[in-house]
Amino acid sequence: MKIKFLASLITCSLAHSVVFAPVFAQDTSKINRWFEDINKKYPNLQKKQNVGNIQDPGKIGTPGKIQPAGNINAPQGLQAIKTKTDPCTQRFLIGADTLFEFDKATLTPRAEETLSVLGPMIENAGPHPVVIEGHTDSVGTDEYNQELSERRAERVRNWLLEHRVVEKRAVSTVGFGEKKPVAPNTKPDGKDNPPGRALNRRVEIVVNTCAKLDEPAVTDIPPATKTPAAADRAPAGEPVPAAGESSSETEATAASETTPAKEAAGETEK
Repeated sequence: MKIKFLASLITCSLAHSVVFAPVFAQDTSKINRWFEDINKKYPNLQKKQNVGNIQDPGKIGTPGKIQPAGNINAPQGLQAIKTKTDPCTQRFLIGADTLFEFDKATLTPRAEETLSVLGPMIENAGPHPVVIEGHTDSVGTDEYNQELSERRAERVRNWLLEHRVVEKRAVSTVGFGEKKPVAPNTKPDGKDNPPGRALNRRVEIVVNTCAKLDEPAVTDIPPATKTPAAADRAPAGEPVPAAGESSSETEATAASETTPAKEAAGETEK
């Protein structure tokens, strides 16, 4: 009995296999063709993709040095000239950075633009004596700044003479160095104040509108350039005149000591 049952079961299984085998075979071939089409269309689909090496992060760049601020662009022409009028004086103030390079006393090529405008302004003030004042900031020694301010004032004077803006007998120069600042050279905390120092570097042309052409112009004289006392002027071994006395012989000698070199001192620098 058992043998017959097993035989019939096997027979039934074989029959089912014969019936469904073509169907499974057909579905399998379709699937295989589909994979073949996909592989043809996307040939790299099943290839192993090589992953590149992970890039190491670069070094963080160190910031460069902070560049120092350049020179302030100084105005030129009419914008560079400030005018101040008092009852007996008319002042024309020009920043030194407009006329000279830093720490120099030679006029720059662009200085011509400003001085050409200054000339007619001085002439319009009338025929009066003129004093040219030089001023510096506080950088450097007192002695050096004094000498630099004098050279700058003298250079402006020479330009005005060369262009016949003023007469030689009616123009003089004086240097104040750093003695008369118009702005603080340093901040309250003691740090440098470049804008303030730029204002202190200047040349002032002072016209004495209350004086005649042959009279001296009115201006302050720095202590370093004041006329020495009588005791300092007297030669060794000679008596010093008492207060209120005059010596005609001394005056005559002083008048005769003017040399051609002194007369040409203000004309040779160009």
